[in-house]
Amino acid sequence: MKLKLKFSYYLALFTLAFSSSFSQESTLLETKKMMKTYGFSDPNPVPKTGRVYPYFRFDGYTDVGTMKEWKFIELENDFIKVSITPEIGGKIWGAYEKSTNFPFVYFNNVVKFRDVAMRGAWTSGGIELNFGDIGHDPTVSNPVDYYKRVNKDGSVSCFVGAYDWVSRTRWMVEVNLPKDKAFFTTKSKWYNSSQIDQTYYHWMNAGFKAAGDLEFVFPGINFIGHGGELNSWPKNKEGKDIGFYEKNNFGTYKSYHVLGKTDDFFGGYWHKDKIGFVHYSPYHEKLGKKVWVWGLSRQGMIWENLLTDADGQYVELQSGRLFNQAAEESINSPFKHVDFKPSASDIWTEHWYPIKNIEGITQAHTWGAWTIKKKGNWVICAVSPAKNIVDSLQWQVGSKRYRKFLKLKPLQFFSDSLEIKTDEKVRIVLGNHLLYDSEEEIKTIERPLEAPKDFDWSSEYGQFLKGKSMANQRKFAEAELAFSKLLSKNPYHIPALGELAQLSYRKGLYQNAIDLSKKALSVNTYDPLSNYVLGLATFQTKKFNAAKDAFSVAALSPWYRSTAMVELAKIAFLENDWDKAQVIVNQILETDSKNENAQHLKLAILRKINKKEEATKFVNELIEENPLDHLARVEKYFLTYADEDKKEIVENIKNEFPHENFIEMALWYRSMNDMISAKTLLTLAPTHPMVMLWNSEISNDMVEAKKGMEFSPSLVFPFRHEELGLFEKLLSQPSYSNIWVLKYYYGILLWQMNRENEAKKQFTECAVAPDFFPFYLAKAELFKAEKAVKREALEKAYQLAPENWRTIKALAEFHQTEKDFTNAFFVIDKAKPNTVHEKYIIGQQKAEILSGLKKYKECLELLKSLNMLPSEGAKGTHELFRKTNILYAIQLLKSKKQKEAEFYLNEAETWPENLGSGQPYDVDNRLTNALKIFAHNSDMSGLLKLKNTLSKSDTLLLAEFLNPKTQ
Repeated sequence: MKLKLKFSYYLALFTLAFSSSFSQESTLLETKKMMKTYGFSDPNPVPKTGRVYPYFRFDGYTDVGTMKEWKFIELENDFIKVSITPEIGGKIWGAYEKSTNFPFVYFNNVVKFRDVAMRGAWTSGGIELNFGDIGHDPTVSNPVDYYKRVNKDGSVSCFVGAYDWVSRTRWMVEVNLPKDKAFFTTKSKWYNSSQIDQTYYHWMNAGFKAAGDLEFVFPGINFIGHGGELNSWPKNKEGKDIGFYEKNNFGTYKSYHVLGKTDDFFGGYWHKDKIGFVHYSPYHEKLGKKVWVWGLSRQGMIWENLLTDADGQYVELQSGRLFNQAAEESINSPFKHVDFKPSASDIWTEHWYPIKNIEGITQAHTWGAWTIKKKGNWVICAVSPAKNIVDSLQWQVGSKRYRKFLKLKPLQFFSDSLEIKTDEKVRIVLGNHLLYDSEEEIKTIERPLEAPKDFDWSSEYGQFLKGKSMANQRKFAEAELAFSKLLSKNPYHIPALGELAQLSYRKGLYQNAIDLSKKALSVNTYDPLSNYVLGLATFQTKKFNAAKDAFSVAALSPWYRSTAMVELAKIAFLENDWDKAQVIVNQILETDSKNENAQHLKLAILRKINKKEEATKFVNELIEENPLDHLARVEKYFLTYADEDKKEIVENIKNEFPHENFIEMALWYRSMNDMISAKTLLTLAPTHPMVMLWNSEISNDMVEAKKGMEFSPSLVFPFRHEELGLFEKLLSQPSYSNIWVLKYYYGILLWQMNRENEAKKQFTECAVAPDFFPFYLAKAELFKAEKAVKREALEKAYQLAPENWRTIKALAEFHQTEKDFTNAFFVIDKAKPNTVHEKYIIGQQKAEILSGLKKYKECLELLKSLNMLPSEGAKGTHELFRKTNILYAIQLLKSKKQKEAEFYLNEAETWPENLGSGQPYDVDNRLTNALKIFAHNSDMSGLLKLKNTLSKSDTLLLAEFLNPKTQ
């Protein structure tokens, strides 16, 4: 007993001395760096409705870099340095282990934007933050809000965040670096501030250098693809060891979503560099662990030069909330798309850190990583700590125990070993942490990973799953079709009625939503979703008692309790029943303390009842927890009306679309009839047509509306369901009923809401009044099934902007689809492209038209001159090159010019990288080989054997050769 007390005493003394002798501080610096930059430009002014709207794509990319100044936030302590770029999506641009100056998170020394993301522009490396729908979300390359802070514990934080305007959800990530540890953390908060279900997707895409004998340490026994396809890990079904980067030298791009074990980490180890990294998060917070590899053939390696100048190829090792990044076909696997419930908050924390010299990773925790290896009769234990360790390492070998006292600094390598007998049991413990137990149960899961072969996907439940999965992918028209098909079989399928009612509400068809909800409730009065949607729709139609009733029943459900009670509190607020509103809000926050709508309501109520001291305390707590909570800062300003608080509101909204933040907050106050607060916010907003139109509605000031209509509609894309009423009200005014820009805004909003016939009506009523070419390009897309209308619209766009590459391309494409290559060439040949992207976009199309005109040699000469900057997975230009070479060879063969034909058949098998595609491992050259044999000896047998075995495109080429009428 005395020995134990004495050991504890000295351990405590040493711990105190050790911790004080290594006390450090983290530093935080906002700086500007000159970086060679290959920029992006040319935002598309034509509205593209669908899953990315109201965002627009960027079409302009360049092959010439110029020096540009970028804002960097740098977090640094004695061990690591982390860089963040708030002007490029809030991306963690890279992280270094300082003693070796090793980038344990890939740091790209150039900013090289390429067409990879949802909106086009994307850069490689670092840690990319994705919240919303699918990968590379709309904010990844544009400015986001940020806030930096030195914390009371000596750590430093940079908060980055933004709205996803498609879903009206809001995300924020705190990047925190402690003062005395070799890890940084990312604490994410994602909040669905909208009133309806939204798409649920989140992945952290982290880049790491590929060279150095990189091993992917991903605990698991299986992997699945984007469609849920099942395979084995780390050896695949073909026996290839895909757990090492360099052994993936087969096939095409790789997406391995690893699963099968419940470990809390993944990592990588560069065996040549004797260094690695760890990502740690509890399994329940991050189910998804993914390896992404471009592919080691030229198909993938071409992207090394496309994305960096000198930093080499990279891989992405990613963490997600769900098991896989589900593609559409994943709906036929167990791995469905899921939804994000209204007023729901998600919060999780991840650790990222380097490790050194331990020759791999067996396991990891927040404090560090370790490797256990057996060599002959020896067991070796190596540890790379991420923080100070003052503890004992205990070995239990058979019945014997050994103890060694450790005092390690972060990243200080430690190794120990013991010789054991062959059958001896081994257990190793560091402090309270089990490092190894030879009898420990493997952490495998028992989850079914494949769908049953006898499940009927056309059954009622199968059809419901399809509709729900489509809705969860923002494919609302397809979802509506699936639910309607189901209801035609079973008119009282209650879940389908509720989902269809929610889709109607999303479209602004409130009476339809009411009717569908009531039909469901006539069978089950307690159905949660139908009650909730009934409440939303009756609220919109000012039937507040009906809304109260519906929300009260919806509040019985844990799925909709918080959001239904928020709506009940809003109604009480509207009725000036402050006591009731306060009681409801406090009830919400008792069980759902992170509900931002409830938090903001509480602030507004406290201000209304003049509890200034309580409101001030609460608002300061909210801002401390989330410095990017702009509405909390607004409430703080409404409590003080101090200039510095007003300044803080404006200065902290730094994202790409600041006007949208002010409109969103103004509409929140408007929903509670607090027009003074709403108007005040809009006076702080940047000048923008939609700000002016909303200001006119809230202030009842038609002068403001007139100002808004006089602004250019370029890149103005209304998207909120509240804006339906705004445009309906403005267009009902006699003096504004024929203003084309209002009809245009209203039309694209209806179009986005899948109300195409109504949208067409608005576009048609504009007639030829618009002098804005994107209007006519949008009209051509809206009326794409009506050939005459489409042609007229395209010709009008071309007439207004005959030198714009978009009008040229669109009109030429129309002629191409009509097989009118002569007129297509007449249009395209007039183009005078200036920029790099215009040259290759127009150049590729001109080559397609030349091929259509059977001017094959001219087409191939043009293709040689192009320098394509492709989008991810792009291969269209190479396919055109191959097809044209084969067609020309066929033409030459039919003219008995075998030797010349053979030259072009050989050319067809090449992969000129100026066309933006590198050669994959597996190339199908059967058609060209058979044609070359025919060129030598006129033997048709090989060609005839290929019938019904080729790809669709090659089958058409073979038919061209076999057709005696073509010369």
